[in-house]
Amino acid sequence: MSVTWLTTSGPLPHKAQGLWQYSAGNTDSFLGITLHGARDHLKKSSFDANDNDLITAYIKSATRAAGTYMNRAVKVERWALNSTEWPASGIIAASKGNYISGLTVEYYDQNNDVQTLVHETDYFYNQAAGVLYVKMQNTPPVSSDLPLPIGVTALYGWNASVPEDVKGAIKLMVGDMYEIRQSKFSGNSVAQFPEYIKDLLNPYRLLSI
Repeated sequence: MSVTWLTTSGPLPHKAQGLWQYSAGNTDSFLGITLHGARDHLKKSSFDANDNDLITAYIKSATRAAGTYMNRAVKVERWALNSTEWPASGIIAASKGNYISGLTVEYYDQNNDVQTLVHETDYFYNQAAGVLYVKMQNTPPVSSDLPLPIGVTALYGWNASVPEDVKGAIKLMVGDMYEIRQSKFSGNSVAQFPEYIKDLLNPYRLLSI
């Protein structure tokens, strides 16, 4: 993918190659709804646990598909934006939704050793409209041996407060997958969401920049 670096006045033509990678999350990082909520939506008895693993797998698939469509983390997830070079504009738009904590900016130096930049010395950050902006103060030389020597990592998500519209969309996807026993919303098919699911997710969608 291509990552557009920004200035305070908007996008610049300059682009660096970058890649978003899921790093880690809490124990239920892929669960946008609870198993109980899904079973209630499916009208499944709470005493019938035979389908628990299957329904949980569908919840994970639906939560990931919803996050992919919205370009953001749903539950608490750690993501890293790895890139080829420092931004010529001085600002990195590094966001997977609501920023929670744990922002780190690391790079591999010319000796291929990992180094960590210092907040308020090497960079500052701010969040606006669901986007985390990292303003670089110092951009030291990076390794020429590695394809993606720079990494910006942080925790994103709604934590325990996933919006009801997003939960509703996930429930609908779980219901569809449970009925037809296959995930038609995973992978590259999220653009094929029914309009009633898109209508629930669109207010929370972040544009790719």
